[in-house]
Amino acid sequence: DVMADVLKLIQSREENACRTGARAVRHLGHVAAAAENSLALLLRHDCWEVRKEAALAIGALGPTARHAAPELAAALQDCDQVCRASVEALGGLREAAAGYAEDVALVLDRPDRHARRKATRALGRIVLPGTLTEQLASKLGARLVDDDGHVAAAAAEVFGSLGGEASAPHAARIVAMMGCGCTRWAGEGGSAAKSAAHSAVAALLDKPQGAGAREATLAAIAELGEDASQLASSVALLLSDDDRHMREEALRTLQAIGPCSETKAYVGDIALLLQEPFGNLRAAAL
Repeated sequence: DVMADVLKLIQSREENACRTGARAVRHLGHVAAAAENSLALLLRHDCWEVRKEAALAIGALGPTARHAAPELAAALQDCDQVCRASVEALGGLREAAAGYAEDVALVLDRPDRHARRKATRALGRIVLPGTLTEQLASKLGARLVDDDGHVAAAAAEVFGSLGGEASAPHAARIVAMMGCGCTRWAGEGGSAAKSAAHSAVAALLDKPQGAGAREATLAAIAELGEDASQLASSVALLLSDDDRHMREEALRTLQAIGPCSETKAYVGDIALLLQEPFGNLRAAAL
């Protein structure tokens, strides 16, 4: 029995055996769920390498390992290597670890950039869309100007996936990343930040339940003017939005972007709005 052998290794408490057993669980994945409790105990092992492997193994078990979440949360205060593995594991638990979002958010302030990256991504996995709190949003917003471009990119991605009204105060910073992404951060980090910001802006505009975030995003795009021409297609999608105020804001944003090939492609869509019964909307279309 493979699992029986794996459990013997994990429960032996001997360093090499424990590491080998934990790695075996990572390869077996959720079918090794029976090892959850034994792995959780290893998070208190004297050897940091064992603790790291145990955390990674729990993460490989997925949401079924939700009972190990408290031990993983406690391990976030461990050394960098164990912290990284533990925060990644909590992300692997997804919404089963939602109650530990605040613990994960504390990792965003650690000096270790790799831990910050993993914590940012973990929040995107454990926080449900539309449930982002102002406090968590503030923590994530600070990472949009992180010294590491990959951390900033991850933060933008999380805002794009979660949306909600708590994202509104940070929309302008996300839009601004598109212009400074490759200058604020060098190399791949800059490219990642710029690309993630573009995707996040499109995602925020596509979430009708976050009207405040959509309006804030449109306002920030309008501030960029012609430099935001690459976002014209995302803005133009709102010309057929159910909310007439959103249609009007989209028109004004396209006007701010100005006449360019990207906006001219939507002249026909704009012309259709001249038939609207609302005077303000017709005036904006003109």
